[in-house]
Amino acid sequence: MLEMLRIFKYHPPDHLTAGEFRQGIIVCDKDIMTHILLHLLERLEDLKMRAYLARFLVKIEVSSEVEGDNDIVQLYQQVS
Repeated sequence: MLEMLRIFKYHPPDHLTAGEFRQGIIVCDKDIMTHILLHLLERLEDLKMRAYLARFLVKIEVSSEVEGDNDIVQLYQQVS
C-alpha cells in the first residue's frame, strides 16, 4: 500500500511522523484512511492515468536467484 501511495504522490499529514503514519495504516486509523481517500478521490482522473502508466514505468525488483543469469542481467541493464 505504501508503494501505491508513493506512485500516487501522496504525502501524509505534516503532524505525523513516518512511523506514526505506517502504524496508522496498519491499524486502519480513521483519520489517516479518510485523508488518503480524500486525496485519491479528489484526483481520481489524474490518478487513473498514473496507475496505468506505473505498470510500465516503475522499476522492477530482480531477485538474487535470477541475477546470476547473464541474459537476465543484460535485459535488466537495458531496461534500467
